[in-house]
Amino acid sequence: MLTDIGPGRFWLGQMRSTLRAQGYSVNTVDAYLYWAEAFVDFFQGQIPARFGPEHLDQFLDPQNPGAPQTRLKRHIAVNAVAFLVEDVAGRNLSWLPGYLKKRPELRQPDFLKRGALKAILSRLTGWEWLAAALSYGCGLTLDECLGLRIRDIEIPSRLLSIRAGEESGIRRTAEIPLTLISPLESHLENMRSAHINHFASGSPGVRLPTRVRRENPDSARSWPWQFLFPNHLVIEGPNHEKPIEPVPARLLIKSLNRAASESCQIIHFSRLTLRNSFAVHRIQEGHSPQSIREMLGIQPSASPTKAENEPNVA
Repeated sequence: MLTDIGPGRFWLGQMRSTLRAQGYSVNTVDAYLYWAEAFVDFFQGQIPARFGPEHLDQFLDPQNPGAPQTRLKRHIAVNAVAFLVEDVAGRNLSWLPGYLKKRPELRQPDFLKRGALKAILSRLTGWEWLAAALSYGCGLTLDECLGLRIRDIEIPSRLLSIRAGEESGIRRTAEIPLTLISPLESHLENMRSAHINHFASGSPGVRLPTRVRRENPDSARSWPWQFLFPNHLVIEGPNHEKPIEPVPARLLIKSLNRAASESCQIIHFSRLTLRNSFAVHRIQEGHSPQSIREMLGIQPSASPTKAENEPNVA
């Protein structure tokens, strides 16, 4: 006997209000509600109490007349159901990432077409736009971009230094697009002023790599060691107890997903989406996959994680 967590119609009403309150576009609201309603109808107007992979399999089964029939529709339907069950009804779906890994046909390719990318970037402003534009323009993961320090930026030579890890040396360099030089210089000027003000008010300084902190702790207050995108961009006032960290990638992903929704683009960003888009677009321009791997610092490997690190351009 099917147990439930309440009448599905109630949760659909809550879902509509939540989507609108979070600023989703009209098209996304309509698409999500369509598939969420189809899911609720499939389970006789209820949401299974112990919602798990078997329920998603039953709903997506091609034998179900109401099941989504194309890859894009399945992708939207899964996200709609996940939003209904997790974001609205408050159930933990920690199993979902593993489920999607085993069902690659439910995942959208993790890159954007040029038009979609342009539409999404046009919805961003300030540091969010600059971080996203740098990630795409230089072929960086979001973690690589947000982890940049001032010492990694060379404006005269238009180069970024990307490091293998905070305790490691330079892994590769990337050329900064000419169109980003002026916005980057303005951002650096603003960050310099904020840096001076924060330390004048007693900020403990930036988080340093272990070796540097041990050998030269005063570097925490020096300009070259500051993050390009420090977390005081998203929190008010300096924290006098904790070192300054970079902006968390999850916050930029949230802004990118919101911009995607506002521009009616169906995609859910990962830390690799913008880097993968850079790679795909360069291949479309005629660069070889091998040269792209060299640009991105990806080493040839037969390891199981290779498919997760390299964009699928098929």
